[in-house]
Amino acid sequence: MSRLLLLIVLTAQAAWGQHSFTVKPSRTIVPAGEPFEVEFIFSGASTGISSPRLEPLENIEVVGGPSSATNVSIVNGKMSSQASFSYVMRGVKQGPAKIGSAQVVYKGRSYATEALAITIAAPNSKQNSSAGEEVFIRVYADKTDAYVGEQIVLTYKLFFAARIAPPEIKELPQAKGFWSEDIDLPQQMVLRDEVIENRSYRSGVFRKVALFATTAGDLTVEPLRATVRVERREKRKGRSNDPFFGDPFFNFGTRMDEVEVSTRALTLKIRPLPQDQQPSSFTGAVGEYNLSAKLDRAQCQAHEAVTLLVQVRGEGNIKTLPAPQVSVPSDFESYDPKTGENIKRGPERVTGSKSFEYVLIPRAPGRQAIPEVRFSYFDPEKKRYVEQSAGPFVLDVSRGDGTRPADGAVPYAAKRNVETVGQDIAFVKTEIGERSSSASLPHQELWFWFGCGAPWAALAAVVVVRRKQETQGRSLSGRRRRALRRAQTELAEAVKLTDAGNQLDASRHAIIAVGHVLAEWTGLAAGGATTEQWQTEWRVRGHSESHWATMREILESSDRVRYAGAGAGEELRTKLAALKQALEQLEAGQ
Repeated sequence: MSRLLLLIVLTAQAAWGQHSFTVKPSRTIVPAGEPFEVEFIFSGASTGISSPRLEPLENIEVVGGPSSATNVSIVNGKMSSQASFSYVMRGVKQGPAKIGSAQVVYKGRSYATEALAITIAAPNSKQNSSAGEEVFIRVYADKTDAYVGEQIVLTYKLFFAARIAPPEIKELPQAKGFWSEDIDLPQQMVLRDEVIENRSYRSGVFRKVALFATTAGDLTVEPLRATVRVERREKRKGRSNDPFFGDPFFNFGTRMDEVEVSTRALTLKIRPLPQDQQPSSFTGAVGEYNLSAKLDRAQCQAHEAVTLLVQVRGEGNIKTLPAPQVSVPSDFESYDPKTGENIKRGPERVTGSKSFEYVLIPRAPGRQAIPEVRFSYFDPEKKRYVEQSAGPFVLDVSRGDGTRPADGAVPYAAKRNVETVGQDIAFVKTEIGERSSSASLPHQELWFWFGCGAPWAALAAVVVVRRKQETQGRSLSGRRRRALRRAQTELAEAVKLTDAGNQLDASRHAIIAVGHVLAEWTGLAAGGATTEQWQTEWRVRGHSESHWATMREILESSDRVRYAGAGAGEELRTKLAALKQALEQLEAGQ
């Protein structure tokens, strides 16, 4: 029995002494920025081992892991086992680095590795990640020397020599001093075969972006960082010449290791635009463009809106294209243009068009001329400025019926039609004229007593009217009834014109009808108040919110008819019916 106990103790001590924890790097000299693998191996057991606890790293960062694996082998009747923990690390900058001690716990006892020194060499002279890796990414610029505002396309390609999962972008590159537009790519990455430094890879473009520099100088695009899950085979450790255990069938499967990859920083030289021979119409557009412009019609009546549509089409930074130079004559009233964009991001570059829609209202009849529209841009391929023009445009304006839209606008005539008319001037009298005098005293005149009694009569009238209002309750005043009658007359005319297909005149009468009601119910003049002022005063006075909504819709529908033409006529017909019902409710005191 004593011999048996002694054998057990000796065996336990031998087993205890077989446990070890070591560190094994894939290489000890690594270029800055390139990933490398570090494996921590615990020998003597394959299970029951805690995850490693790493001391702070010096000049090194962890970019992937840990991924764990176990191995059990039997050689000449002896069984051995081990567990490994793999990390993917990367040197931060050139210089000495250190992987501190790592600790694990097994059956209550701690095991630690020795600290490991790593040398971080100068970055690889290649532009991107080393081609010796299983997976890496590179960035290609279609040009590295460009002008401010010129389009530069960056293409990010993924290279891999093992099975991988789709990459996940961890950190997008910072590009200070650039306006960027992502170029659309197919949802499925298109792959091709490439040979890099005598090694075959599969490659595919996973990101493409167009950059437009906003300032001159040497500008830097920071690295793009991504994570890729790489499939690695877990091989059984043992004698390599063993025909039985060396069979691939006994490889214990595969594992997916997460690896971080990144591009190099990219420096682009940006030149300022030349200052000589710069056209006066130049406002910053760079690229290659074509200008077109047209009026929606060649004839109209005075105070009737027309549309000038200007479009710039081409290749460049479409989103920030400035408006072309449009000179509006003094005989026209104009509004800020309405802009629209149609941008095509791909497949190779950013192209598209940008439109500017100007609403112009001629205020005087006659043959009116709109000067030509000018637009200039800098062509980086030709290295010169290009100026384009469209027009001029001629518009025949008839006098019409002499009425103006009831929108509160004040008409003005062309300067050539201004005339001085003598009857408009009140001349100074040059003679004193006849005088008359009266010897009667004031109290002897009738007007004296009338003036004394008028305030008392007015006070009595106020009392009578007040009492009458109290007895009538919510009945309308005479002024409001007259305003409603005028509004109903205009509404009836608007309905009649709508049925006849004349939506433009119908919209004018509809606006007048609403103006009568709003002026009386808010106390604001119809021609001198905005929609916001009417809305505020209407709500302050506590009037019905639904009636206000009806009248606001009339104003908006009428504006759409005036500027959009007959296409909005059916909408106006519906709103007029709602207005009629609202007027009836107001008349009933609701």
